[in-house]
Amino acid sequence: MKKENTAIRLKKIMDERGIRQVDILNLAAPYCEKYNVKMNKSDLSQYCSGKTEPNQDKLFVLGAALNVNEAWLMGYDVPMERNDYEDPNILIRDAELEEIDKILKSAGYSLCCENYDDDFFIIKNAYGQTVASFYNYELLARYRSLKKKHKLTAKLLISSESAFFKYLESLGYYIGKDDPEHKPFIHYGNGAIQIGSDELNNIRTRIDTYTKATLDSFILRLNEDGIRRERLEKEKVIKQLQASQFEKDWNKAHLITQAAHERTDIEVTDEMRKHDDDLMDNDDFWNK
Repeated sequence: MKKENTAIRLKKIMDERGIRQVDILNLAAPYCEKYNVKMNKSDLSQYCSGKTEPNQDKLFVLGAALNVNEAWLMGYDVPMERNDYEDPNILIRDAELEEIDKILKSAGYSLCCENYDDDFFIIKNAYGQTVASFYNYELLARYRSLKKKHKLTAKLLISSESAFFKYLESLGYYIGKDDPEHKPFIHYGNGAIQIGSDELNNIRTRIDTYTKATLDSFILRLNEDGIRRERLEKEKVIKQLQASQFEKDWNKAHLITQAAHERTDIEVTDEMRKHDDDLMDNDDFWNK
């Protein structure tokens, strides 16, 4: 994990050893000459101020001159002591991959490979689904570029381009590069054809446009279905209310009709009501 930067590590060395920038330049001079690396006061001043980071060649020279591990000099959490039996490039690569792994894990992703000696890596999400894949040089180049721009995040490491390539793979098309400087190949079935970045961007734009149009049509249909269901539900409620009102009106009319049999021009007594009921129940009276 990268905890500091080269500027902080250089300052620590100068403080601990009581040396100055000019002393570092003098120590590095023989190595610069031996490996044909140019490094001047301005370069070292920018490294010490943190304005820039040394490239691989100058980092190697500084590590050799100061007898420290290059990965430690870059700011990684590794031993400071230099081991001349270890390849510094491998140490740096391992430290960079370790930082990439920790950045991805902090965002819920994982960097998967057989071991750090592999040259092909895949990134999986929390559900175990592959969301991106890189060759060694692609992943490290992206990492170094983002770190240089101070934009090193899991989201940017997992580029939309990589996700696009994985989508194409799910459809049976594989995008591969023989080396970073050549155009990529798109493999289809038993064949392959070289394709430029403009063509890939055009394919991606078309897919994105079609996907958006398809999703918009689904959203519109779902909205229309929802509106239709809401309208039918309202109509059902209205019919129920109308039926209920009709029943109330009918009952009311029926009661009014029944009440109309009773006279209102005179005072009706219970004896009169009983007389009327007896007549209604007298079959002999109605059969005359």
